[in-house]
Amino acid sequence: MPSERLKFSYFVEFRKNKELKRLLKEGKISLMEFCDWVGEGKFRRGEDIRKLSMVLKDEQARQALIDDNFQAALDQLEQKNPAVKSKLFEKIEDVIYGLESLPFGELDEIKRGLQPAKIDCRI
Repeated sequence: MPSERLKFSYFVEFRKNKELKRLLKEGKISLMEFCDWVGEGKFRRGEDIRKLSMVLKDEQARQALIDDNFQAALDQLEQKNPAVKSKLFEKIEDVIYGLESLPFGELDEIKRGLQPAKIDCRI
């Protein structure tokens, strides 16, 4: 059946995901458990697997996945982290991370006007 073959992408996504591999190695998820979820139709598409590790790290979201489906798990997780389902909040998180990891010297140069191309970006 074509629909079963399409689910192969779920396993490809699982295998590519380093965080899921780590969780598998630590015993936080089993392949059998993942296979059951795929077979039960818990996921809508293969790209859902890219966010599975976030769900598995949160006990309430994991339980929502088990009790219902992946979308319910994301809804649960979104209450704590809006970036899970919002591209805007995801980008805001990226900007915050970038600012927090900005080397002090570079930040100081921007403040003092020594990097003119970046001055226009100052708030």
